[in-house]
Amino acid sequence: MIASVVLDIKNNQLNQSYDYIIPVQYESVAKIGSRVFAPFGSRNLMGFIVNIKDDTKSDYNLKSIISVLDLEPVINLELIKLGSLLASEYFSFLIENYLMMIPKALKANYVKLVDFKNYDNSLNSVNLIKGSRAIAPLDDFKECLDLIKNLKQKGLIDIYTDFKEKNQKKYEKLVRLVDSSKSSSKKQEEIVKYLLEANCDTSYSMLVNDMGYSKSALSTLEANGAIEIVKRELYRSASFSSVADKQIVLNDEQAKAYETIKESSGFNEFLLKGVCGSGKTEVYLNLIEDTIKAGKQAIMLVPEISLTPQMASRFKARFNDLVAIIHSQMSDGERYDEWRRIKDGKAKIVVGARSALFVPMSSIGLIIMDE
Repeated sequence: MIASVVLDIKNNQLNQSYDYIIPVQYESVAKIGSRVFAPFGSRNLMGFIVNIKDDTKSDYNLKSIISVLDLEPVINLELIKLGSLLASEYFSFLIENYLMMIPKALKANYVKLVDFKNYDNSLNSVNLIKGSRAIAPLDDFKECLDLIKNLKQKGLIDIYTDFKEKNQKKYEKLVRLVDSSKSSSKKQEEIVKYLLEANCDTSYSMLVNDMGYSKSALSTLEANGAIEIVKRELYRSASFSSVADKQIVLNDEQAKAYETIKESSGFNEFLLKGVCGSGKTEVYLNLIEDTIKAGKQAIMLVPEISLTPQMASRFKARFNDLVAIIHSQMSDGERYDEWRRIKDGKAKIVVGARSALFVPMSSIGLIIMDE
């Protein structure tokens, strides 16, 4: 199989995809939209698969992909097509379009590594820094780069580029009661009693910091099989003030606009005209509710970042955790977690500025652009 890959290069002469052989061990996971690590000239670069051909015949001597970085594609087929369209219409770089569609946590972080596989471990300044490592970052050897260069020229070491991911998921430690009979001290009995009354997994940090139970007591309970300490993934999201949901009955004008849009079929465009405060948002909310009930997803675009929290508060009040927020002033961790909630189908409504248009939704039924 041959994969066409758009590489992490911003150059007008290289603004295209390049073909690579997909090694047999990666054929089952290499998909359109997956990130890969591939050689290009003297470098190794991250890229996105934009096409796959079943045959292995080529007029060129193709190199092989080094590795596939994802078990599932990070960009869906619709966004792959959109990235190509943007490049042709607006003369933008293909790679910039695709990088715009993933959170910063998934973007390339290249690191130079030194491979000591042919090195003889003789005592010198390199060996003192290297220690027992077979591979080490080149940055560790800033004080003896001339010696490193000399060793490479002699073929005793190799220097290559590797890919390091930035994403870091956040987890919370929880305490789960397993056997209430296995406590051997008064403090342990107190912990077990508390967990029995709570009747659910309980925050480890809350038990230690707020309740005052010792880590050693919890460790002993875990060793005795009384409790189990588990990790639960936390999703970070932007904070904003909450508002109460107002179920407003639509007036005649609102109802007419709502029914006209609701009864339409296929792809249609509508202009909803009304002054500020005329009730357009309530029409949006009703249309989005219908979209979700139909098993589809919705995107709500606001004109500027400053309006995102205000709109998000209204949407959160109605749809709770089905809403994800996307804008450029969020932290990297917040954007990464919201992006994953959208990709995993946990969030079905996205509110945000322009970048919200490039979220990995698979079944969009409604896009609203608020003026």
